[in-house]
Amino acid sequence: MSWSTLQRSTGALAGALALMVTAGAASAAPTIDVAALLEKISALEARVIELEGKSDATAPAARSPALQRLEAKRTDEAKAAHDAAARALVQEAAPVQVRAKHGTLTIDGELRARAEYNKNRNFNSAVADSRDFTWLRTTIGLKYKRPGRYSAYFQLRDSRVFGGERSPITAANPTGIPGNTAANQANLDLHQGYVDVAGRDSEAWNFRLGRQEINFGDQRLVGALNWANVARSFDGLVAHTKKGDTTWRAFALQQADNTVGPTGFTGRDDQKIYGFYNTWSPEKGKEFDFYWIKWKDDAVPNNPLNPAAPAASNMIDTFGMRAVGKARAFDYKLETAFQTGELGLLDHKAMAGALILGRNTNRRDKGRWELEYDYSPGDEGQAGKNGTFANLLPTNHKFYGMADLMSWQNMRAWRLGYSWKPAPKRTFNVDFWKMELDDTRDSWYIASGAPIPGLAGPIPGAPRDLGYELDLMYTWNDGPAKYQIGAARFFPGAYQEMAMPGGSFADPSTFAYLMAIFPF
Repeated sequence: MSWSTLQRSTGALAGALALMVTAGAASAAPTIDVAALLEKISALEARVIELEGKSDATAPAARSPALQRLEAKRTDEAKAAHDAAARALVQEAAPVQVRAKHGTLTIDGELRARAEYNKNRNFNSAVADSRDFTWLRTTIGLKYKRPGRYSAYFQLRDSRVFGGERSPITAANPTGIPGNTAANQANLDLHQGYVDVAGRDSEAWNFRLGRQEINFGDQRLVGALNWANVARSFDGLVAHTKKGDTTWRAFALQQADNTVGPTGFTGRDDQKIYGFYNTWSPEKGKEFDFYWIKWKDDAVPNNPLNPAAPAASNMIDTFGMRAVGKARAFDYKLETAFQTGELGLLDHKAMAGALILGRNTNRRDKGRWELEYDYSPGDEGQAGKNGTFANLLPTNHKFYGMADLMSWQNMRAWRLGYSWKPAPKRTFNVDFWKMELDDTRDSWYIASGAPIPGLAGPIPGAPRDLGYELDLMYTWNDGPAKYQIGAARFFPGAYQEMAMPGGSFADPSTFAYLMAIFPF
């Protein structure tokens, strides 16, 4: 290789590597210092040029031994820098960072595809309702961090059915749904866009202003609903600080008008939440959350069981606690919440509770057992009162069955689950659910919080038995990519038999999916 060729190659390599950044400090992989390698190359290049000036010979064979040794070392260092950058970019899906004049730009993204199949969601095989389609979600984010206390983040998201475009928006179909795109007013939308202002010291208040995802606790009441193709974000302000063992959070937020749930349920921009969510962590593995959430929902019927009722503003205060810890060989999660307020013209009082007990086995496959009980009383139908718990803005797909046929409202549910790792980076989950209504004078509510469509109800005096659900899920990771396959079979109970139109036989319902996630 001639010296001019080597110089051009090294210069091109240095220019390319200057735009690359290795995996960040949060990554578990070792950090490779590409900048240090580039400095070594530059120093060697300068030394070679110096020796070249002292040598009259032009052929490599005539060069001095010192110059020949530097040639070989320079080539090795350049190759090491190239390999280091390649490993950093290929082995880890770390955000790419570019140094700007007054700060650092970080680019991140994700491509997610999920094929879904639904059959007999109405428990009636005589009425065709089978659906199969593939969701596609593309996300790209840009973070700008200035030295000091300020940073900003913007995230764009495109959500659609794979290969499809949106249905036309007309007077009869103002949202473009049903169609083949799950988005709000366009496929591409600003999912997050906020500014962070850090406190001056470790106990000062930190602020985040703008559109942002919010997850409180286990997300039973407020969550980003990441399972949905569009997911949920909020516009507003969150302030937080940590003093001793306690993290304090205060917030004033409005749900962004871009939410479409797993069943096509469109979110509204008139739902607002205010309050605080605080966490006390006395030691590792133990948490105690205490919170107050005021929920204000405008322009909805004042009685969910009577959609013809006039619209009114609803204001509900939720007071709750969540505890996480261990007791002997078991670990636990306990959450309970109480509500008071007004649902339109109705006096609202309700509650809900959930308990999960878990135990890890000593097996090599890291097996784990879990036992769960979820409960929320139903409305008793008393005049002027409402007793149905308001599930607020949760991520319900994490709970109450994979088929999304239950929410934390008018329900009793038991789950026995087992998970294990048959191989590294492989996880298998099996969950068995038994589900009931608490009160048949109230409706059956699915994951979106709406009464289940297609079934007559409520049915006072009917059996409370909704049936059983079996969930299977297999997850495997291949580098930064993640793949998951799941299936749920819901076996209807006595309630469906009575609720079916004409008293016909209730058929099992099936849900299955295959999902791939590629971060970049």
